[in-house]
Amino acid sequence: MNISPPDTLNRVGVLTRREIEARIVAPLVEALGAEFGRERVVEIVRAAIARVAEQQGAALAEQMGGDSLLHLADSMEAWTRDDALRVEVLERSESKFAFNVTRCRYAEMYRALGIPELGAALSCNRDGALICGFNPRAYLQRTQTIMEGASHCDFRYEKPAFDAVIFDMDGLMFDTESIYCETSMRASGELGFPFDEAFYKANFVGKRLVDSEKFLLSHFGPAYPIDAYRERSGQYLREAFVRGVPVKPGLHELLDWLEERRIPKVVATSTARELALLTLGKYAVRFDSISTGDEVVHGKPAPDIFLLAAQRAGAPPERCLVLEDSSAGVRAGHAAGANVVWVPDLQSSAQPEVAALAMRVCATLHEVPAIVVP
Repeated sequence: MNISPPDTLNRVGVLTRREIEARIVAPLVEALGAEFGRERVVEIVRAAIARVAEQQGAALAEQMGGDSLLHLADSMEAWTRDDALRVEVLERSESKFAFNVTRCRYAEMYRALGIPELGAALSCNRDGALICGFNPRAYLQRTQTIMEGASHCDFRYEKPAFDAVIFDMDGLMFDTESIYCETSMRASGELGFPFDEAFYKANFVGKRLVDSEKFLLSHFGPAYPIDAYRERSGQYLREAFVRGVPVKPGLHELLDWLEERRIPKVVATSTARELALLTLGKYAVRFDSISTGDEVVHGKPAPDIFLLAAQRAGAPPERCLVLEDSSAGVRAGHAAGANVVWVPDLQSSAQPEVAALAMRVCATLHEVPAIVVP
């Protein structure tokens, strides 16, 4: 196997290096484009350069002695040398490196060579790939470039504080706990064993159906008609779901935000798989995995479901952020060793012993992005 020697070409300055590359690559693209189609050739060039940039990113992290965004900021000298870029730094920290480029001599050089559209493939295209190699958990958000005609380039590098986000489902993503409460009270009351909302909140929220049924039998005794309750409450639940399940505030925005940043997201719900998939509906495909209550031996507040979800996310529990609405879920996430954000739904947040187990108590999911990237 051939091993390339270390890349030392940046010693001449990246601007000079890019001009040399452009003067070689541009005629090749034109010649190959005439033979095979220019669009296809440029697509291949973009992909090849991205692969190279990712490798160079990994090498750069090793050269800088670390892969934090502070290390990335310290490496900028190679790109700005010879006044190649004029940069206005907005924020610089371990988790964020934000700056605007107000002058780009790379764009000026490509325009002078008559290949501005190829310049985006040869230079701008590298930036997102380079950060993937530099730190796979970091990413670049950029909405405009001088190369494309904007007044400035807006570079926004971010590194999440967590490797994955684990979502509970009922009461956290969907306003289903109130539906479960209503259908459970109705079914049990019609069978002659009434209970109120306070009883439901204290003993059912966040629990698996099998655990809730065990509780009903232990509370009301062996005379409780558990089979009839299961059938009747299930019928009322299906009827309610057909009418539609409201989405909790901030869910759409949070899912979009995580997807833009390639942050893995998974579901860990006490609900059995069949009903969980029915509840999730079109949202199911937006998650990398779905772990359900019928896949574990012990339900919440035991940690089993979150340990399974973390394993499927490919992240250690301590690198996961758990989003929960129930006290049982908060206890389970904490027991798993994860970082827990509590977004109370039916249950009151005035439970200091539960709040103490969470890193943050939030009113809605709108507050989560600032926790993922502080």
